[in-house]
Amino acid sequence: MASTVVAAEGEPVEVTRRRAAIFHAAGRLDEAEREYRRALAADEDDASVYNDLGYLLAERGEDLPAAIAMVKRALAERPEEPAFLDSLGFALYRAGRVSEALPLLREAVRRAGSGDVAEIREHLGDVYLALGDLTRARAEWQAALALGGRERERVLAKLRAHADEESERAASDSR
Repeated sequence: MASTVVAAEGEPVEVTRRRAAIFHAAGRLDEAEREYRRALAADEDDASVYNDLGYLLAERGEDLPAAIAMVKRALAERPEEPAFLDSLGFALYRAGRVSEALPLLREAVRRAGSGDVAEIREHLGDVYLALGDLTRARAEWQAALALGGRERERVLAKLRAHADEESERAASDSR
């Protein structure tokens, strides 16, 4: 029988990790961070928690070197995981290291195949925008939108915000 890792208060670490994920999804980031850190204190080898906490820090734009280090640690344990590649690409993007983020996000999309790639495509679009390629950014955001998911409103806002820029470029190109 496998042993169960137990968090500080005696609950299984999986319960703590799931609670952190629920807080994270609900936008309760302070509580999510606290729970992720509790889970790590109970199990320092949990690659998923390193990834999730690193991603949360990147989302907030806080302690990006630590976020990158956490996700790299997760990837060292599970290098095939597309979500971890996405997290590292996103953290690098947030740290302004967009040229490093681009190949990671492309690879994450490739590895995810037909799986849950809407958020990865959104991040890839963000990187293309940061690199000045609005056409590819919009194409990735459109792909993300077509895949559905919780990113829908955020992606729509990006498409709307950059619709005028693309129209202006097309008009100036036709002159």
